Amino acid sequence: MNAALPLPSPHETRNGATLAVRLERKYADRITGSLVVPATAGRYAPCPSGLPEALAQAQPITRRSPVP
Repeated sequence: MNAALPLPSPHETRNGATLAVRLERKYADRITGSLVVPATAGRYAPCPSGLPEALAQAQPITRRSPVP
């Protein structure tokens, strides 16, 4: 059994790379491969027309400035 990992700081929890490293360490015996996909800018599109109205209105999506 792997030793417990220390809790990350609030800053580290927002970093996907840090999370990936922690999970790789914790579950190394279960990982058979990995792939790193470079980051790309997000693309926004309207909700599909067939989406139920209640779901489309449930949580409005707002565009935010990218975090540096």
